Amino acid sequence: MTRNFFYSAVSAGSAVFMLLLLVMAGRWLGKDQYGVFVWVVGIATIAEVFMDFGLHQITIRAIARDSTRAGQLLRTSLWLKALPGLAMVLIVGAVAFKLRSETSVRLACLAMLLSATMRSYLLTARGILQGLERFGDDALVTTVDRVLLFICCAIALVAGASVVQLSLVFLGVRIVTAGGAVILARRHVGPGTADPDLWRSLPAEALPVGLFLLVLNLYNRIDTVMLNKLQGDGPTGLYGAAYPVYEGLTYATAIISAVLIPRLSRMWVERSPDYGRLVFRSQIGVFVLAIVIGAAAWPLAERGVLIFGPEFEPAAATLRLLLLGLPFVYVTWILHAVAIAADRTRALLVVTSIGTALNVGLNLVLIPRYSYNGAAIATVIS
Repeated sequence: MTRNFFYSAVSAGSAVFMLLLLVMAGRWLGKDQYGVFVWVVGIATIAEVFMDFGLHQITIRAIARDSTRAGQLLRTSLWLKALPGLAMVLIVGAVAFKLRSETSVRLACLAMLLSATMRSYLLTARGILQGLERFGDDALVTTVDRVLLFICCAIALVAGASVVQLSLVFLGVRIVTAGGAVILARRHVGPGTADPDLWRSLPAEALPVGLFLLVLNLYNRIDTVMLNKLQGDGPTGLYGAAYPVYEGLTYATAIISAVLIPRLSRMWVERSPDYGRLVFRSQIGVFVLAIVIGAAAWPLAERGVLIFGPEFEPAAATLRLLLLGLPFVYVTWILHAVAIAADRTRALLVVTSIGTALNVGLNLVLIPRYSYNGAAIATVIS
């Protein structure tokens, strides 16, 4: 467990490169174009769930319970994602084209959607590695992906790249890293064969998880989409400076959750007496951790958003509002791990659907009145 936590921390810590990339984008693109970039990334993040639709989490759980099926699960998952990936690009692309009429924004969105399909394949490989508790290789895959994205996009930004060109760089890097991740996963499990039974059972098992993740991604990204529609690119850019910093602060509980899912999945089927104790200690621990992190981050909010540039200073208040929800988000991450490990994903779907509906309703009321701060308030309340 200690080794797994270390490598999971390395993997989560590599997200700092994505934050640095967003900082560079904010500084080089300016507030309005950065707002466009944040919107495009938000659309792609929501769309990615339609392709994966819970297969990542189900694969981790299945391999943790029976590692001999890893090869079959890898090959079957790769094939299962092909058609949903194509449908995702076409359908979400059509929606994005409806929402935005600018040719440049449409092209950027299309490139980022294709990038999301590659990231989904990368997640398939990561699911195999995490299910086998090969967190060292998982950390390698994740870190290489993010470092390459940062380096290549940083070079593009310094060279004066537009949002479209930046999105194309995303796509190119993700093609390379997804291919490398799949090759690494196959080295651990062998080529495998597609199991006809898995073609039927995997989608059925993944459906509740996929619906939950879809709703969860809507909950996390709908504020950006609605803010852009109701207030424009400028306020979206300001919110896009506060939210990544807040999101980065949640990675501490993501580390713990990533390690807990395979371990709890195995302990659940073994009916281990330590299962309940591990869950309880994890919940208490992350709640206290969130309070400590939130208290430390509160006086540093201005510095946190000013790294994007002086014009983003108004987002400091937004970041402080988001920090108020940190303890509840931390506990929720642990509850997600518990529900997935214990086959209770339908409960997650119901609760998250209620939260998302509340979030949308609050955004409709609060964004016209308080702009990007209203989006933050809606997120915390819901």
